[in-house]
Amino acid sequence: EAKEKALSLLPAGASVMTLYDFAVRLLKHRGIFPTELPPARMAAAILAAVRETYASGGGDFGGISATPGFIPALARTLSDLEEGCVGDAEIVLQERAAKDRGDARVAARWTEWRRLRASVGRKVRAMGGETRRRIFREAVAGFEQPGYPFRATLYGFYDFTRLQWMLV
Repeated sequence: EAKEKALSLLPAGASVMTLYDFAVRLLKHRGIFPTELPPARMAAAILAAVRETYASGGGDFGGISATPGFIPALARTLSDLEEGCVGDAEIVLQERAAKDRGDARVAARWTEWRRLRASVGRKVRAMGGETRRRIFREAVAGFEQPGYPFRATLYGFYDFTRLQWMLV
């Protein structure tokens, strides 16, 4: 009821949308039509990536990769890395720093993360989709381009992630 009342107070032509909807709208304006994989397909992509990454055995997570709950936990961790803007460049820096310190075990763990992230990215794209975080990143990357023919008023952004703040 409260939501309906709030919507009735909007000026003509205005619409309410989530930040994700806003990001998709920005991309569509640029001729990019992203598709987020549904949760079941995302889980299948992550499972395929885990199997690919740990097929030869080894790796810190190899022994627990078949444990129930591993795939959802990994999905949340990968989302956290993306939302925190931790990509290959940051992982390579940590990997190199560990090697420079002579810490082969930590360097191998960073290498494992890099391989796992790359495999998940390939599997998600092979299934014809993107992660929600990649969609946000693409919108952020293009937001600096002028010429969007609409205006946005944002509210309720007290708990944005770093990636979401970059968009606004």
